[in-house]
Amino acid sequence: MYFPTLVEVPIANMFLSLGMHRGPLLAYLMADPELSLQSILLISAIIGRTKAWTFVGWVALFSTIAGLVYGAWIDGASLLLIASYLAGFLAVLALGLHLTSRRAAGHTQVAAGD
Repeated sequence: MYFPTLVEVPIANMFLSLGMHRGPLLAYLMADPELSLQSILLISAIIGRTKAWTFVGWVALFSTIAGLVYGAWIDGASLLLIASYLAGFLAVLALGLHLTSRRAAGHTQVAAGD
């Protein structure tokens, strides 16, 4: 949904008063300006649809991870547990990027061989 920046703070305050946890609220505040329909349409007009949807995916992913980690920290999770969450996330991210780069390199070699 689209909200002007000045409206996000009262909405966040309302969410807090209704009992929303601070972790998901952080994820909402981080992702809301970038993931509104108007922002997505404007970004896709400038950088193209594929890059825009990649950007949307990254924003959603990292906002969610930030909300989960912050929520765990607020709830009193140990630093070791939070560090293991982050290490696991970074390992999965590195593996995904490695596989993507190998796939892209394979497509480049096939195209060069034609």
